Amino acid sequence: MNARHTRQTIFHTCTAAALPLVLMIGCSEPAPVALERGATDNGIAVDGNGLHYLNVMTTAPSVQNGSQPAPVAAPTTPVLYFATDKDVVTPEDADKLKPHAEFLLQNARYVLHVSGHADERGTPLHNADLSARRARQVAALLAAFGVPAAQINVASFGANRPVGDPHRWDENRRVELLYADDYVLSAR
Repeated sequence: MNARHTRQTIFHTCTAAALPLVLMIGCSEPAPVALERGATDNGIAVDGNGLHYLNVMTTAPSVQNGSQPAPVAAPTTPVLYFATDKDVVTPEDADKLKPHAEFLLQNARYVLHVSGHADERGTPLHNADLSARRARQVAALLAAFGVPAAQINVASFGANRPVGDPHRWDENRRVELLYADDYVLSAR
């Protein structure tokens, strides 16, 4: 059984299970006026046929001060630039990565997406390889600073995602750093 057939089978199964529910909801009678007016004190309304309905409030709970952790500020260097056809992280860029490593070590719920890019010169295969090497070099340096591999996600885009003008080669030879919190981490 191939992947397409499996997806089609899952789609048809889910559709068959959900369709009766959608029809029941769509064809049901509107809620009685007593429900809309909140007819009783205990939150239960009774319509003309003697059916009982639960009066559900849809207000959002109030957040108390101090119950949510304060937002944590991530380092502000989101892009590292590279020389033509090079994948070496300069000492200056290594210094820029140290705050990222410290942040990740102090905030284990965050994941850093390290995305490698290249300018449009070169073949698509060469650009894909070069951008992957750039991203891996940054990830390896973060790992050398002690960041666990689970907090680093490496991707390579070659020349497929230029910044603005594709002919601005110096802007497109880059590695972008983007943080995501544990919701993304738990989905991996």
